[in-house]
Parts: sequence; structure tokens; C-alpha cells
Amino acid sequence: MNVRPLPLRKTQDNDGSGFTRAPEPADRGGAPSGSLIFRWNDRDHNYDVTAFGEIFAPRGSINGTLKKTESQMSGYIHTVRDTWLKLIEFREGHPKKPSYPFSDKFDLRSDDDRELMKTMGRRLSSRGYILFDLVFSRNDTGLRKIRELLEAAHRKGPCVLTFQSNDLFVPWPMLYLPLDPNVNVESEEFTWSMREFLGYRHWIEHQFRENTEESEIRVNGELNVGLNADTRIDTGRQPEQKLVTSVERQLAAASSQITRRYRRPKLATDLSEPRFNDQLMCFCCHAKVSGTPTGPHLGEPSIELSDGAPIYTGDFESWLADRTLPNTVIFIDACQGGQLSSTFYRSFSVVLLEKGANCLIGPQVDLPIPFACEYTKRFFEQFLIPGTRIGDLVRDLTRSFAEDCQNPLGLIFSLYRGLDTRLVLSDRTG
Repeated sequence: MNVRPLPLRKTQDNDGSGFTRAPEPADRGGAPSGSLIFRWNDRDHNYDVTAFGEIFAPRGSINGTLKKTESQMSGYIHTVRDTWLKLIEFREGHPKKPSYPFSDKFDLRSDDDRELMKTMGRRLSSRGYILFDLVFSRNDTGLRKIRELLEAAHRKGPCVLTFQSNDLFVPWPMLYLPLDPNVNVESEEFTWSMREFLGYRHWIEHQFRENTEESEIRVNGELNVGLNADTRIDTGRQPEQKLVTSVERQLAAASSQITRRYRRPKLATDLSEPRFNDQLMCFCCHAKVSGTPTGPHLGEPSIELSDGAPIYTGDFESWLADRTLPNTVIFIDACQGGQLSSTFYRSFSVVLLEKGANCLIGPQVDLPIPFACEYTKRFFEQFLIPGTRIGDLVRDLTRSFAEDCQNPLGLIFSLYRGLDTRLVLSDRTG
């Protein structure tokens, strides 16, 4: 079954709030593709870049050099995430009882919200463009050629973009590139647009040097589901928003083969078991990766389930030391769960990918509960339909939240592998 396109409303953007949609194909058929490899060079302390595919070099490849250090790139990426966090944490009203317009709800179509997005959207797009400008630097001849070809493809129409690296984890969907090459994003007259973010316009995935060849999750009877959750989330600042309850109800309705893990010992025991068979593994919990500007986390990344016991990156490495995951789809409903590294350490997400997860979907920054509830509901409504490709779904959700709700937060989700991953019903008689 092919993915069902999500409904999109056309909106007019003549007020600078950034939400307008130009007619574009919703199908990947015929969209040009391109791949870019970034590999750290220990000798020269920079990144070797290779680009190939029909966008860049249909019969070969183009090589370039990104003349930046790991710490430089880490700083640039942190600044972009910080800009998105400031949007999410933006508050107004009385100091003792503030409101958080971008966190308290997911529908941002009100006149007040649109007015705020004029300023906030400019900040997001400006930072996204600067990161694009730094990653695709014009200081190297080869990299400048790669940039020119990528810019031309971006401005021509939607593309399928694969970024491959074990060394550089850029929030690719957050990168911004104006469709008009003469636009200056720093000028006071600049008007931003959602459709100029890479994650809105294109199909994007991040791959690694070692990748699973599987794009099918074969379901024989019912899907094996694991829900790893912290039920305390449902009693937080917005108790009317029941994220864990909603996810549990939705997954249980889809499959009776659901394993609930709300305490650290249960997760440890199951992941250490050779017969572990989760095909879909959902984390709906608290997480600490890099923290926030006002509260940076400098320790080892971790998550917590209902018992409050920290589960560190090293715990996952220990539990999975002598084996791999069974082609599992990982969906992370946890703040910063899509970050593969913090300032100093690898995250639990990269361990799950290294241990054979088919793919992983998670947010780059903190995840507001109302948005998390709606995004997760829509994700599983579509993914649980056999044939729905995750790459199509992630892009469709970004676009539908932008157009239906005037909400840009779909761009905070990153997809690691899995562009073509989908559920396939097995023939039990075959």
C-alpha cells in the first residue's frame, strides 16, 4: 500500500509569517537524488567531502574539503539548536504566570502567533542559512562546486538527499536556503518562508558507513511493539496532555503484542535477552543529551523511565554488548533524542543505530508535550498502515504541521536511515 498523502491547506503568506505552499509533487517518483559523504581526516584535521548521484555527478563523484574542526562544527550546530530552543521556551505575560505560545499548544494559526512568527521565523531561517553556508563553505574549490550544484537542485524542485557520516551529525532539515539567489537573509526586508528549509522541501535521511540493507519490516500476524515510558510525563505542567497514555492506547489498539517497560530493570532484562524481538521500539520518556543554554548537561547522555533511575549510554552498550537489534524501528518521544552526540559524549541513540536498528526518528531539541502528542498520533496513524514509507511520512508531517497548524516544529525531527522503511504483511502460508 502506498503512503496516503496527508491533507495540506493552501495558505497565503503576505504578512511575513512564513507559511505559504507552492504546488509541488508529493511523490518521490522522478525526484533527482544525491548523496554527500563527510569523513573526518585525522591527519589534516578537517572533513573530506564526496558528492555523487544525479544531482552532483551522474557518472562519478566530486571531492571537496570542509576546512573546519570538530569543535567548530559542534559550536555551529549548537547555535542552531539553541535558536530553536529559544522559540520553544519563548514566554510572555506575567512573570509569575507566564504563557509559552510555542509550547502550550501545537496549533499556531492565531493572529498573535502569526505575528510572533514573523520575528521567530526570521531567526530560525537566518541561523539555518548560516549553518548551510558554513557546512558548504566557499573556501574550497571542490566544496564550492558541490554547493553550487546543491543550490541549483534545491531551487529547481524537491530532491532525495542522503547525508552519510559517522563523524558529523548536522540537523539537516533545519538548514535554510532561499529559492531566490539574490535574497539577503540578513537584510531588514528579508521575508522567510517554510518552504525554503531543506527539511520541508526535500526527502532527507542521514546514513552511516555501515547501513542495514533492509527496508521492509515483515509482520507475520501482529507487530511486536515495545513501549519504554515514563508515566510521570502525564502529570507534568500540562496534565491534560496525556502523552504516555495516548501512545499506549494507540499502540495497544494496533497490536496485542506490546511489551510495556516502565522501569529500568525491565528494559535491562529485555535488551539483554537474546530473544529480544521488538520490531517497533518507542521511547516516551525524559532524556538528557546536551541540555539547554540555561541548564547545560555535561555528563553522559541518559534517559529515565517511571522509576527515575538513570539509564546511560554505557548501559545500552553493556546490555547489547554481544548482539544486535532485530531490524527494529526506533521512535524517540524524548527531548533531544535525535541528537547522536553531546558536547563530550556519544548518545544512547547512536548506540541503538550501531547495534542494528533499522532506523531512528527523534527530535534535535526539547519536545513540547502538546506537539509531541499530536505528532506521535499522526506518525503512528500513518506508519502502522502497511506500505507507508517513513521518509515520505516524516516529510509529509513537517509539511502538514506547517500548513494546517502554521507550526514549524516538524523540522526538529531527524531521520537516521529508513527513508524507504515500511511495514510489509507476510504471507503466513508462504
